[in-house]
Amino acid sequence: MVETSLDQPTEPTALMVAVAAKHEEITDYLLEHGGNPNAEMMKSWSDTTPLKIAIESKHAANIKLLINAGAIVTAEEVNLAIRCGVDLQIVELLLQYSIIAKISITLISFSNSER
Repeated sequence: MVETSLDQPTEPTALMVAVAAKHEEITDYLLEHGGNPNAEMMKSWSDTTPLKIAIESKHAANIKLLINAGAIVTAEEVNLAIRCGVDLQIVELLLQYSIIAKISITLISFSNSER
């Protein structure tokens, strides 16, 4: 049995279910009405998020909806997209919104402002 904290439920959220079922309209509706694109759920030995579910199902529309709703994109999501064989344009989108890209842009901007 996996121990989890109260912060990480073991049941999927409605948003996760909609994403897994590839229901773009329901995903959009839930996001517009407060669905958390960064909600986590314990799945076996690791956690999952709506974005990871969308990446695993290769559903480009839901990936875009989640990113536009503020889903956190890390190197883990980018690597998952590459391993799952997600379309190259979506991988590029993930890279564009990834925390790594944001840090790089911030560092470059900071570096340029010091000159």
